[in-house]
Amino acid sequence: MEMEGVKGVFKRVLIGPEDGSDTIVMRHFRVDPGGHTPFHSHEFEHVVKIMSGRGSVYGGPGKETKVKSGQSLFVPGGTMHQFRNPFEEPFDFLCIIKNQD
Repeated sequence: MEMEGVKGVFKRVLIGPEDGSDTIVMRHFRVDPGGHTPFHSHEFEHVVKIMSGRGSVYGGPGKETKVKSGQSLFVPGGTMHQFRNPFEEPFDFLCIIKNQD
């Protein structure tokens, strides 16, 4: 991903409007060691499934949760969040959101 606040992140859409999905988009993210998504929020919620590796979900000072392969989480709309990888192996997760188109 090439955008402000992103380091070492690969994103691929697995299912989306091009596949006939009118309501949801499923994306795959890989965060390289030392990488992170931007610290941001938006109105839509996420359903996240950690596929491999370990990482953390940062929600602001004092709000960081470690996650690992096999776990699932829910990120409510309007919540500040950032996915980080402070570990030595890649961190992969699926993220399902509402189609924004």
